[in-house]
Amino acid sequence: MELIIPELFRRIGLSAEVEVMEASARAILLAVEGVHDGVAERSAGLEKKFPKLVPVPEPINIYDFVAFTLDETIHMFDWNEMSGYSKCHIIGWKILEEKLKGQQNVYTVRTAEQLFLMLAARRTEVAMYERRQGFALANEKNIVVFASEPPLIRKYQFIFLHQKHKKLVRPLAVALRQMKRDGSYQRVVDRTLKPFDQ
Repeated sequence: MELIIPELFRRIGLSAEVEVMEASARAILLAVEGVHDGVAERSAGLEKKFPKLVPVPEPINIYDFVAFTLDETIHMFDWNEMSGYSKCHIIGWKILEEKLKGQQNVYTVRTAEQLFLMLAARRTEVAMYERRQGFALANEKNIVVFASEPPLIRKYQFIFLHQKHKKLVRPLAVALRQMKRDGSYQRVVDRTLKPFDQ
């Protein structure tokens, strides 16, 4: 999305910088406080908990949350099947925190790199992460991983702007739809994420 968001804003006559933050909760807080102008790739309904955030009503991405393992014989089709394994995820990823609530042997790390290094070192049996991003990182680190299929969670992801920018919501939604129609959105996805659709 680091390529799509600047192009999206360029199409409405503005410039935008993307800061990648591993901790989801921190990124949301900075947007709610107006320190950042918004937050991207968040699940629908965030505005109910944080009324200062206004959603752009067109999905910018789809996240498939999966269980990564080093052992292809481990199959997980639902959250209950994870109970006997040690699990790790990035701290602040609320959707995973909610799903793993009450389970034993749940560990957290600050970054995706730490997550996959912990898996590679066999300090956890399962690393919870988004499928394409996980395969990309594992590939970069030369770690052979296997992912649970189908995904444990599939969520459409949206851009949320601080309410001071609510007048940009409609133009951004229109621009994003145009990018999808003219093929520019798919070209970026094909170049950056498609190789990791395993």
